[in-house]
Amino acid sequence: MNVLAVIDTLGHCGGAERLIATLLPELRKFGVQGDLAVLQPPYEISEDIESQGIKVFRLRIRHRRLLPQSVYRLNRLYSSKPYDVVWGHL
Repeated sequence: MNVLAVIDTLGHCGGAERLIATLLPELRKFGVQGDLAVLQPPYEISEDIESQGIKVFRLRIRHRRLLPQSVYRLNRLYSSKPYDVVWGHL
């Protein structure tokens, strides 16, 4: 199973960031391949997540109100790989 987790930023290591950083690597033990899409900076803990084998896609959206740009970039990412589940923390 392929899962794409989506989060707005990876800064300040809040609750959602910690959840994703710990859960995605654990899901691999059960055969779930997880990738992570981050909408906008900061990307502070992205290297820690990548070091655990999780692919991090930095979408570089300049402002959270640029919804059409976010949808376009997420659609391109979603179309590139057959994800079974898209899971969002926004």
